[in-house]
Amino acid sequence: MAILNRNQELPRDRVDLYAQATRLLLHQWDTERALAEFPGLSTDIGWREKHDLLRRVASFMQAGPSGLKGNMIDGPTLTTLIEDYLHTDLHFPQSRAAARAVVEHLRQRNFILCFVGADSYGFVHRTFLEYFCAADFVHEFNIAKTLDEAGLLSLFDQHCRDDDWREVLRLICSQIDDQFVGQIVERLAMRTNLDEWDGSTPVSELPLAILCLSEARNLARIEKQAVILLSKTIGIFVSGNRPPQDFIEDIVSASGEIGDRWPGRLSIEFPISLNSSEYFHHWNWPKFIAVVTADRRKVIECAMQGTWDIRRGACESLAKHWPDESTRELLRARAVEDQDADSRGVACSVFGGMHSEFGRIVGTKDLDGNGPYLDHLKPLSREHIQRAAERAGIAAGDLEAQIASLNQHLGWDIRVGAPRPAVPPAPQPPAKSAAAARRSEPPGASRGLDDTNRG
Repeated sequence: MAILNRNQELPRDRVDLYAQATRLLLHQWDTERALAEFPGLSTDIGWREKHDLLRRVASFMQAGPSGLKGNMIDGPTLTTLIEDYLHTDLHFPQSRAAARAVVEHLRQRNFILCFVGADSYGFVHRTFLEYFCAADFVHEFNIAKTLDEAGLLSLFDQHCRDDDWREVLRLICSQIDDQFVGQIVERLAMRTNLDEWDGSTPVSELPLAILCLSEARNLARIEKQAVILLSKTIGIFVSGNRPPQDFIEDIVSASGEIGDRWPGRLSIEFPISLNSSEYFHHWNWPKFIAVVTADRRKVIECAMQGTWDIRRGACESLAKHWPDESTRELLRARAVEDQDADSRGVACSVFGGMHSEFGRIVGTKDLDGNGPYLDHLKPLSREHIQRAAERAGIAAGDLEAQIASLNQHLGWDIRVGAPRPAVPPAPQPPAKSAAAARRSEPPGASRGLDDTNRG
């Protein structure tokens, strides 16, 4: 990529980037040197022929016992694959000897394929294995027509829960017509029956479906399938269950690949509260709203009215997506006025994080930006402030300037404490549940307020 970027801007489309990178590397794979003794063949192998050959190598690897985990092929098998290609596709009579020469050349110098020892070879980077594996399926579907629609859907059914296949399946979607992407998205979404879901097992099909949807060139063409998928995804949050953290974060991350381009989002209601006990999905719900709808007012509603974990996620989302003065004022107000101590601590940590890493961690007991939170309405000890500065990499000689800068940002002196509201605050959002109070590990869980403000 560094070589590509010397003379041009890198393509934004991932497949275009991989295609250009592989073309460059295939040109550098000087097979003509290895085939110098075969003048009738050396000029016949250009980058297209090398590309076709590597598709076959990748296909063989993924079909092996180790699947895409392996990225390895033994020398005799690689020789046979090359020989078969030279004989069958290029009709070269000395295919066996030529194949041996190419493999021997790989022992001497690494190219897009490289020698890894013990008479074994692999792609120089796993990305190329995934790219050529996807390219082979795309060739079968788009060109050779040896893979039909039913076979394509079956491929996704077979590997939708295999993380090693996720990138390959995405790359396939980026190179086929959008109508087929729509079929894949609907197929994956409909595999999820929320009525029968146990609420705790990750539904791998949904994050994959979201990523596949993000690969469509024209999302408007598959709005129907996009709405089905969005409804299923929202159902995960509002089902009344307690889905695991990694699964929920996977959904939010995948949704960020589409963002507010998600077709049909305006026709769907995104509630402020969730009908379940507080858990990781509460913390991530406003983050999902923020990336899918880009509706700032909705996220502000979450920050003001949601449960404790929802308020936490909303504060973090506002700081990430709308880091302006209006957000700073809202966080400053929540840090002082919220009647729930941990909600004040979250707002203060997020607000301080808009200033610096020092500001993010100084109000937390463990100096990690998570609970338990120190009561910033009270003075922070000098010892604690110094430890926070060390953790944030601030030199001792710069500490006073950093404190002064943070104080100006916050609107109060951390060595004195934030001012308490002069008048009773407006009706407050609901405090966290007893279940949330008992949880001990962040994120999505309160670990309690440390009233001592000790370091």
